[in-house]
Amino acid sequence: MATVVGDIIQIVLNQTYALQQCQNVAFYRVEDTPTEGVLEGACLDFESDVGTVMKLAQNLGVAYTSIVATNIFSLDQFVYSPTTLGVGANVSGDYLSSFISGGIKLVRGNARVRHGRKSIVGMSEDDALGQVWTSGYQTLLQDVADAYAQVLTPGGVDNLAPVIVGRVFIPADPPDVPHAYYRLPQTQSQMSDKWAYVVSAVASTLVTSQNSRKQGHGT
Repeated sequence: MATVVGDIIQIVLNQTYALQQCQNVAFYRVEDTPTEGVLEGACLDFESDVGTVMKLAQNLGVAYTSIVATNIFSLDQFVYSPTTLGVGANVSGDYLSSFISGGIKLVRGNARVRHGRKSIVGMSEDDALGQVWTSGYQTLLQDVADAYAQVLTPGGVDNLAPVIVGRVFIPADPPDVPHAYYRLPQTQSQMSDKWAYVVSAVASTLVTSQNSRKQGHGT
């Protein structure tokens, strides 16, 4: 199936850090009739517009393994691997643990969905002063936040706007669905109006953590 106006492209940046597999996921709405190579273009544009900015905020222990663009409705997919990003470029001291992260809030354009969240790993000890990031590192992290709020324009012709996509509630229905859960919508009609444009993004000044990466916690 071809990608059409209103479809949602999910972009996943796969990374490794401290023997951990890490991902950052973003969603973009196709704003006008796309070209045939829109998924490949989305990967390349994400690398140049977002990945290169993230690289400056992550240390050399972070390796960027692939970028995957998927139309969440048609399930068409493009895998870009290896990337040209290589490894992180921040050389500000000894590496912090993989569960230490920098938090970013994606500000929603309406109240039909929650604000989006991003967590960036790969910080160094000199980036933090106690429980807050240094002013210099805060600038780097805000640059990453701003990059996630930008429109992607692959090839200068496609137009992909950053969005927050609401999940669909699937009730329990034994034996086929033993537990209720939430998942991404599978069609535009199923998504309906449960989505919002990202109108801005704000990086937190606080040093945060991802509990799923702490020793003894599940993923």
